[in-house]
Amino acid sequence: MTARGRAPEITVIIPAYNAASTIDQQLDALARQDVPFAWELLVCDNGSSDDTRARAEGWLDRIPGTRVIDASRRRGVAAARNIGAEHARAPLIVFCDADDVVGDGWLLRMHGALQNSTAVAGSAELGLLNHPSGSSVSWHPGDVITEPYWPEFPAAAGRNIGVHAAAFHQIGGFDEELIAGEDIDFCWAIQSAGGTLTWCMDAVVHVRKRVGLRQISRQAYGYALGDKLLKHKWANPMRAYWAREAPFDGLQGQRDRSRRSVLRRLARLAQPSGRADLAWVVGSWAGRRFSTIDESLAQLPSGSSPN
Repeated sequence: MTARGRAPEITVIIPAYNAASTIDQQLDALARQDVPFAWELLVCDNGSSDDTRARAEGWLDRIPGTRVIDASRRRGVAAARNIGAEHARAPLIVFCDADDVVGDGWLLRMHGALQNSTAVAGSAELGLLNHPSGSSVSWHPGDVITEPYWPEFPAAAGRNIGVHAAAFHQIGGFDEELIAGEDIDFCWAIQSAGGTLTWCMDAVVHVRKRVGLRQISRQAYGYALGDKLLKHKWANPMRAYWAREAPFDGLQGQRDRSRRSVLRRLARLAQPSGRADLAWVVGSWAGRRFSTIDESLAQLPSGSSPN
């Protein structure tokens, strides 16, 4: 921790919605960050109905440079991040979530990596915050996200990403009309604008998985809808790209692997994680089958997010 009064070199932004049960653990981890530079922390309360704001305000004296921002005028995780960026004073911005826990040395490593790249993503660890026999999905999507319809453009999860503030504002921040996939869209926009996206795997965030069959199914549905919106938004750039490049031919192999994966999950229904996997498959199928583009904003009530 650094002394008060110095101009911050980096701003940490946490979008928060009804996170009273988890945010103290995240803020405690941030309080332990040992760095040689000044930084600030913005907790962006996206209209919580619990005591998230009060919990965050309890850390004002323990983490110098902390502010709690009222980010309720627009709802959703993308909006909360954007509102936080409007209040950021540092030339570098990093994002993490209120229900995760940053690892020791996270801020130092993200700061260092941003000296050489427009945007930087860290890695996820799932052992600390998730019980192995809990009712959450059994898989980890990976730190480098690639979509099969545009694999040459990698992306990262918004829960552990940093960017130069100038580049953030140049692309307009996160797209608030995307119910999910706003972080993928953000990474694509950075690269399309000529910026670089690199990975710093030593910058670890301990990630908390979604628990409960209903919540998992809802999250999967939202991701499927987000995928539709993402394809719709980027359709023309994709066509221009594929006009120059050879088409990706790995889709059939991916479908075959998906079918085998579903069969394995069905055989695991006796386990909580197996039932969670099935809930994800059902929710994702429903989102692909029944959701529409016009459904995007209607699926994002009261500051909630499928992320």
